[in-house]
Amino acid sequence: MYYTPGWGAFATTSVASIAVVVSAVANWLTLRRSARQFADSQSSTESRFNAEQLERVRNQQRSSIVEVLHVSTLWMPNLTSICAQMAQVANAPHESESLTKVVSIAEFYSNVLTLTADFDRALITADLLATDVETRRCLEAIGEAFLECVTLADVLDSDSKAIANKVRQMIESITKLGQAVSDLRGRAVELYRPPAPQLPTPPLRSSQHQSDAAPTRQTGPQPTAG
Repeated sequence: MYYTPGWGAFATTSVASIAVVVSAVANWLTLRRSARQFADSQSSTESRFNAEQLERVRNQQRSSIVEVLHVSTLWMPNLTSICAQMAQVANAPHESESLTKVVSIAEFYSNVLTLTADFDRALITADLLATDVETRRCLEAIGEAFLECVTLADVLDSDSKAIANKVRQMIESITKLGQAVSDLRGRAVELYRPPAPQLPTPPLRSSQHQSDAAPTRQTGPQPTAG
């Protein structure tokens, strides 16, 4: 077989074809690697964004629950004071003294009603942000108990017997309110308190080394029988 110009052209064409194929494969691998890296970066960015968004929502939920607990703690003494004054009205010996105390309760009650907007706003905000079923149940129980207390505190047109009946009902409602607030506080601690850091445990120390525990074997010559 001899070299001819046709073989040179064939060799040149073959080398060029192989170079084109190799270049195409290299470009495809490069593009595939770049696409994978871009997808990984997008996934990482999306995961970080979702985590930050979830943390923002949890911070809003935590703040709303804290506001409800704060307002509830402020309201408990006011409701207890109104209940105590209602009991005094029910046990008043004279009608004039009872009427005077009813008027004082009505004045105090009118001042209390001006503060109910803060409590309602805190409850509505927390209920809109809450996603936990148990938390929403606690918020609903707080709202119902608070509404019962506020309704029972209106004693302006009630006689002593009716006021005594309202006092008993209000004591039950205040107890329900306190229990609902306690349940909400416990649930909030379960959901939003960060876990305690795990302290490293020190390595266990053996009481004795194996060399001390195991008896040493004598390696000297053994006595022979005479």
